[in-house]
Amino acid sequence: EDAASDNATINFYVADNKVMTNAECETIEVYSVSGAKVENENLAKGMYIVKAVAGDNEYTGKVVVK
Repeated sequence: EDAASDNATINFYVADNKVMTNAECETIEVYSVSGAKVENENLAKGMYIVKAVAGDNEYTGKVVVK
């Protein structure tokens, strides 16, 4: 049993108006708060919902672009 994967978390952050993570992810999808998928580049100020897939795990979180 791999205890590390049981406690795995991903942190989302914004750098250069783009959502980044602290882990290797196959996909990172960014959505506006209204649910519309947006390109992960040149993000306008505001809050976004992020969905990332890493291996067999899927993570979601919120980020704020200031």
